[in-house]
Amino acid sequence: MKIQFDKDEFKRKLKKWVDFETPTGDEERLSDFSSLVFHEFKRMGASAEVHPLNGGPLIHAIYGNGKRRCVLMGHMDTVFPFGEAEKYDEENGRLYGAGVLDMKGGLLLLVKVFEETAKHLPDDWRIEALINSDEERGSSFSRETIQNVLVGTDLAFSFEGNRENCLTVSRKGILSFKISAKGVAAHTSGGADKEKNAIYLLSRSVGEIYGCLLPESVCVNIGVIEGGKAVNIVPDRARMKGEIRGGNEKAILEAEENIKRIALKNKCEYTRLTFRPPMPENEKTMWLFKAISEIEPNLIARNAGGGGDAVFAYLSGAYTIDGLGAEGARAHTRREYVEEASIERRYALSVKAVLKCMNEFDRIKRIIADDE
Repeated sequence: MKIQFDKDEFKRKLKKWVDFETPTGDEERLSDFSSLVFHEFKRMGASAEVHPLNGGPLIHAIYGNGKRRCVLMGHMDTVFPFGEAEKYDEENGRLYGAGVLDMKGGLLLLVKVFEETAKHLPDDWRIEALINSDEERGSSFSRETIQNVLVGTDLAFSFEGNRENCLTVSRKGILSFKISAKGVAAHTSGGADKEKNAIYLLSRSVGEIYGCLLPESVCVNIGVIEGGKAVNIVPDRARMKGEIRGGNEKAILEAEENIKRIALKNKCEYTRLTFRPPMPENEKTMWLFKAISEIEPNLIARNAGGGGDAVFAYLSGAYTIDGLGAEGARAHTRREYVEEASIERRYALSVKAVLKCMNEFDRIKRIIADDE
């Protein structure tokens, strides 16, 4: 099978997509951008629908009528606030721009791989795309729809960006939370009772969180803290936001219980914001990695420290692998980039990988069944 790829056309479209800012939470801009992606699928003859959700739309596209389902996953949102995103640029073999790695580059690859795979679908298979708008916020609004669509999926490939020659075989879970403290406002001329100072109550919680014994497999970070109005006023309100990150769901939930107890002890209120479970390294994923490595023997199985929506496919029972997107580095920074040379190579690898895993799916299932 000869695979055609027009790199110049790909880069022109990537520039357009990168320069179209899609901040997570900006429903209007995400809706406008989703129209571009939606029409890509309609142009190639796929059936496609847009689910209007809080946080932004979700696109579900289908090509083929087979009973077996292969789903390609991605997201449209980026982390940069509107007006602060770097524009697309090229320099020394690298493509720069806001979200070029996470994940406009991977999203465009997903669309192109979908189109090419649709031309060569094996009997009894269909190819689908599932693309949401709130991945950077834990997919809290789209999670239910994603999980419903994924029921009965056989194969799932996520097109998040990756490091050189890597495929992602596991991801950490991330639980975000908020702790709020209430005090009693007063002018400091009348004294300053620390037990009525919301910042003091909150800071005491922070110290105890970092000082408590947590499971070794998790890490906790307090990333935002706010409170107070003036130096001569006892603050009546303060809050902080943090996250728990780890590869073991039980350990994450154990850490959360410890933090809840600390908050309560210090007269603070604990609120869970989002929780996306970890995707552990597992037999189904490793068999996909092994099969794809027969195409490219130098591939590296990567255990990623970030979270991702591939976990929802894994939890549905699908054979799932992540990180088929473009190669690069510095995601979520102003110098985020993709290696230009990786684009055509990752495209060809992904097309071959998806088709190979479809064609060999029965063999892989039998091997795992025999092992059990």
